[in-house]
Amino acid sequence: FSSDTAIESWLAVERALAIAQGELGVISKEDSDAIVAATNIHNIDQDALWVSAKNVGYPILGLVREISRNLPEGPDGRVHYGATTQDIMDSGLALQMARSISILDEDLGKLGDRLAEQVKLYDTSIMAARTHAQQAVPTTFGATLATLLAQFNRHRERLSQAYPRVAVISMFGAGGTSAAYGDKSREVRARVAELQLT
Repeated sequence: FSSDTAIESWLAVERALAIAQGELGVISKEDSDAIVAATNIHNIDQDALWVSAKNVGYPILGLVREISRNLPEGPDGRVHYGATTQDIMDSGLALQMARSISILDEDLGKLGDRLAEQVKLYDTSIMAARTHAQQAVPTTFGATLATLLAQFNRHRERLSQAYPRVAVISMFGAGGTSAAYGDKSREVRARVAELQLT
């Protein structure tokens, strides 16, 4: 969720939008290819982007200008075609959250694997159980760790349930009508989601 990651997530949405529109004939393949090549974080003057964001109140107008600055006349007018600021920001955030969930799940899996090894290693190591901060009946250190392992398994299950809820793009354009995409609006949305979230 750094500045670079936020910008890259917005660029990823703009790239996916250009690719989808180029594939579906909403914009030309040549314009699509040019836009994809220009949506590179190294082409973005971040100082100018954030100055623009402070002035306008959101960063996407500045982002579109930065992308367009790296394009010839023609494709520069097709950057962000049919999308609205909220489409790019919401979809970029969905991408960041989806990636974060994947990273968290991977890390929890690694931690769970190590914890499972410890559960097996200490399955017969006797220790005093605790209840209300007092010594209780005997248990094993492995059994104590097993309850923690079960918690991590439940955390991973909750993450897997959260993923499809947060990995949802927004691509409906101004007013939510998708009018600029014409009869290809559903296909554009589906392809952007496929390109961005896979």
